[in-house]
Amino acid sequence: MQLRITLLRPPGSVETPVLLRAGLLMSRSAAGPSGTEPPGPGCGVVLDVPAYAQFRHADHGGRGWCSPASIAMVLDFWGVGPGPDELAEWPAGHPDPQVDHAAARVHDPAYGYGNWSFNVAHAARRGLIAFVTRLRSLAEAEQFITAGVPLILSSNGHVVVLAGFTGDGAPILHDPAANTNAGVRCRGAAGRRPVRIRACLAVDQPGPLLRAASTDRDPPAPAGRADQLVSPLSFARSYSWWPRKPPRRWPSVLGSGRGRDGGG
Repeated sequence: MQLRITLLRPPGSVETPVLLRAGLLMSRSAAGPSGTEPPGPGCGVVLDVPAYAQFRHADHGGRGWCSPASIAMVLDFWGVGPGPDELAEWPAGHPDPQVDHAAARVHDPAYGYGNWSFNVAHAARRGLIAFVTRLRSLAEAEQFITAGVPLILSSNGHVVVLAGFTGDGAPILHDPAANTNAGVRCRGAAGRRPVRIRACLAVDQPGPLLRAASTDRDPPAPAGRADQLVSPLSFARSYSWWPRKPPRRWPSVLGSGRGRDGGG
């Protein structure tokens, strides 16, 4: 396996692109989890993630903006979303212009708005850290929620935000495929049917997740599939050198690989 990354800059620019991190995740097994999954310590933890509906932007191209709406929710959760000066280009009364702001910055002319590399880069430019991984179960997702980190999850070409869990362990999702912000939050099925999360974008401040990763132990892999997935905590722990305070503005970084999902 080889990983090639191409750094680009605008024609005529004298700035030198800087690569801050690179990651590669592989799965050798297509088999899903089996058995039962008891609720864990994340039950009853609900993070105060704002809700933005992508269909409020349907009249200006937003029906496929599940990725921009989801990343906008998480950026505002961390308090690093665009401010009034950055949103001044949209008229007063425009619905949730922070979603339009994100859409303009994660759009890939080749793949639309679901390019995960572009979404990761957008979060980094706002002063956060982000990475894409796969999770073996909701139990692994609970570790992020317990640490105060909402997750952006991919399922069948659509993207949603995992905001927490009910007291009985059902996931609480912010599904942007709604006509109103009030209709974004929804509850998953009761009980804990084992699931494997195909793709997950974790966006965090430089510190809390890495501190949790350095103290929590990785959950045991299912029997016979120890090499199935890379644990998100192992992934985070490999970057334990990350600076506690990022620069105020990240350089633009574009990778040659394009993991993606459908627009919404």
